[in-house]
Amino acid sequence: MFKSIYYLVFSLFVMISQAIAADKVELNDNEFPGLKVTETKIYDGGSLWGYMDGGADLYLEYGFQKLTSQTVTCDDVSFQVDIFEMNNPLSAFGIYSVNRFRCKLGCDTLVSNDCLNAYQYQIVAGKYYINIVNQVGSSKAIETSLQIGRLFEQKLKGQPEVAFPSEIEKNLTANNRIKLKLMVGRLGVQNGYPDWSEFLSGWENYHLWMLPVEDKTLLVLTWNSGVIPPKFKELLTSGKETDLPRSIASKDFELQDGRLIVWEN
Repeated sequence: MFKSIYYLVFSLFVMISQAIAADKVELNDNEFPGLKVTETKIYDGGSLWGYMDGGADLYLEYGFQKLTSQTVTCDDVSFQVDIFEMNNPLSAFGIYSVNRFRCKLGCDTLVSNDCLNAYQYQIVAGKYYINIVNQVGSSKAIETSLQIGRLFEQKLKGQPEVAFPSEIEKNLTANNRIKLKLMVGRLGVQNGYPDWSEFLSGWENYHLWMLPVEDKTLLVLTWNSGVIPPKFKELLTSGKETDLPRSIASKDFELQDGRLIVWEN
């Protein structure tokens, strides 16, 4: 009896803590001068299609939990702020990596994994992917986008960051970091690296990392189990499949600690 009460109280505590944490993430009026929240809507996995129609499947594939969508204004400029809560930092980075668009190099951004252009600022912090969009594209709108981003940086300080495979980490530079992609399923691969979509069709529970390095492309395929499935390993070594990527068919790959590592020209 005592154990049942303990677990019930503990579960309620966890749920309340998560709810409080979620409330802290969303924007509020006057968090900096002139900021006004005009609308806040919440979407779960069942209602996400009503917000983004055909795009919902990709988010669900990556591990979507909740979307807090807010319309805010500052100095007569309107911003659409979408706060996607994903399953974990890998999920958040992955969906960000395949949605990233026209990032400016050398701009004054705030965190390691973000992307800024005149009309959009995208951020990853912990298990959150945040998309800030304006329709003006002015220098003032960019400055305000960064101010909004700074609020999220403060709100999410201390969140665990995404961990990259060692092969990816040691090849990251300031120039290619904004081109790194992480794919976790059929739709992700179709969006992020379609050359491998046929090769990986029928497989699941994997992470495919793709990083351009000078004139080559580094691909690192890992599995959630930490072990390459035996049947997949057989596929790599057989060379009989007509839909194998050229690098795999020519045996131009390495297997290390449960990872497939490929350098493609």
